[in-house]
Formats: sequence, structure tokens, C-alpha cells
Amino acid sequence: MSKIFETQFEKGSYISRQGVVGIPTASIFKRTEKGIAWEDVDITSRVIYANTNTLVGDLTFVAWINPAGLGQGSAGKMFSNGQLYVRIVNTGRIGVTNNNGTLYYPAVNTVPLNQWNHILITRLANGTTVIYTNGKLGTPYAGSTATPVAGGNIAIGNNEGAGGSYDGQIARVELYDKILSRVEIASSYNEFLQATPVAIEKYPSYNPFSKPSDLSSVSDLIAAYNMIPSTGGVLVDVSDNDGNGVITGPISTLDGLRFDGVDDTVRLYIEAGIAVTVKTICFRIKLDTTTEEILEGGTGTELIYAAAGTLVYADYSTAYINGIETDTVVANQWMNIVITSETPVSNATATLGLNVIV
Repeated sequence: MSKIFETQFEKGSYISRQGVVGIPTASIFKRTEKGIAWEDVDITSRVIYANTNTLVGDLTFVAWINPAGLGQGSAGKMFSNGQLYVRIVNTGRIGVTNNNGTLYYPAVNTVPLNQWNHILITRLANGTTVIYTNGKLGTPYAGSTATPVAGGNIAIGNNEGAGGSYDGQIARVELYDKILSRVEIASSYNEFLQATPVAIEKYPSYNPFSKPSDLSSVSDLIAAYNMIPSTGGVLVDVSDNDGNGVITGPISTLDGLRFDGVDDTVRLYIEAGIAVTVKTICFRIKLDTTTEEILEGGTGTELIYAAAGTLVYADYSTAYINGIETDTVVANQWMNIVITSETPVSNATATLGLNVIV
């Protein structure tokens, strides 16, 4: 296969696998049954990738989509380069335009709303187009105005100029400069069928006891972070509550985020309405020394830190370290820390750091 473009939304990243940094507008990431996915926020939502490939030759397009509706003008664009458009139209049909002209949307390629779907489109250099939806083959089409025309930048979820917003979630977009074989098409669909949220939990490789593999089973979860940073500086809240963090400095390691002890932080933008209701905070953490800052709460005074081997958490009630009620912490050793409070503690715009691995 010759893959020329692939998103990395499953990592909570707007950078493509080819190294092109996407520019998001009104976009968020959501944790879904297909892993982390991009989701539109309003009619301006989109991610733009600079692109010099004209996409006029043989092409295969793949997308994993969960449409909530038909989008702006009942013709929401999940993909565009100014000439090639892939839309959802007409009661859920997948439509393709090769040169911003004739729209091809066969009835056989209708997809259900509010459900994950696998879309695969092959298009020859002469415009002959075939659409597969959830493994189903459509009717080949070669319209008189369907010859591909050179396009420009890639837009996911809209036009580049925000003129046709898609409504829903997109977990993956791939482009190949060839027509995939039947075996490759089947393999692509099988990968989609096998995808689960567990895929985003396997890195960093925590010990099995450190946290549940499926956070959706945890009740009353306000925010959760698997410490896989976005290249764009975003730490995705995988609880589905949109409390994403902004990373300033910490680097990614196989064990988690590594803070430098100088000025590395993660600002956690937990929704104000729920951030003041925190009663339990859980960390998997390794301190460099027994005196470290760990978390600063919403008003700058709700502090959690280590002081000469003692865990300090004045605004909370009780601490459990590796399952034992204690305030004693050690350096250079992984610890599971659970801190509870009888009354809610504010953690709106809390700051995580400094000088630890979490």
C-alpha cells in the first residue's frame, strides 16, 4: 500500500502520520467505542492540513465516521480538498464529487446515523468511482464531469473556508495513491470491526492493577487522562467530559508524562460546573524526590504535594497509597495514590506538575 495521508485522532493528535500539523477550528476530541475521535462543535468545525498532493490520480479514501445528522445544508462534508468532496447527503447516503461538479450518491451506500460506519471509496484517474459502506460494494460510476481536478489543502469535517459542516464524529481518515485490492479492502474493514477503546489504553503500559481498562464503567467520573499527549499540546480527557489539558513542557515517555521540575505543567480545563464537585483524585505517579509539587487546585490554594516524605493534602480528608491508608511517600518508585474528601474540592483549571512522572 502507498499511504499518502492518515490522521492520528486515535492519539488525540491533530498531526498527521506523515508529520503535517493540522490546524483545528472549533474542534474537540471524544473518547468513543472506536477510540478517541474528532467531533464537530459547530458549523465552523474543521481541521486543515497543508497539502501539495493534487489527488488527481488513482486514489483510495478510507474513513471511520459516526454521523449524528446530515450536516450543514443536509450535505455535510467529512472531507474536502477544494475539488474532491466526500459528503453525507440525502437520508444518509455517502456522496462523492471528483471536481466540485456532479455528485454521486447511490442509494445502495446509505449509512445509519448515530452508529460507527466504515467508508471506503476507490476512484480511478479517469473518474470511475466505487463506494463501499460497511463492506458493501456500490455501483461503479463514471460521470461525464467526474474527471478529477487538482485540489489544494485537506479539510476534515468541512470546507477549508467553513462552508459545509459535517455533523458527528470522525475517528480516522486515510488516503492511498492506488486502488486497494479486494484483500486490502477486506483487511481495512476488518481493522475497523476489531477497533476498540482498549487500543488507547495500552500505552503507557501500566501494570494491570493501576486502573481499569474501560473507564466508561467507572461511575461519576469527572475527568481522566491516559497521559498520551497530543503533538498539538493537548492532553485529552478520556472521560467524555471535555476537560482537556494544555501541556507546557512535559515530554512523553513509555511510562507517562515526564515533568522537568522547573516549569513543566499541564493545565486541566475541567468544566466549571463539575470541577467544584471533586471528592476523589487518583494518581499513578513516581516522584524524583520526597519533596515535590503534584497538583494545584482551581483557586490556587487546594494543594497536593510531598514534603520530606509526607503527602500533604489539607483540603482533602484521607489518602491511600498502594491500597494502604497512609501519608508516607517514597522517591523513584511507582505509587497508586487515592485521595478522598468528605466535601467537594474545586479543581476548575487545576495545574498538574512539577517534577514528577504521572
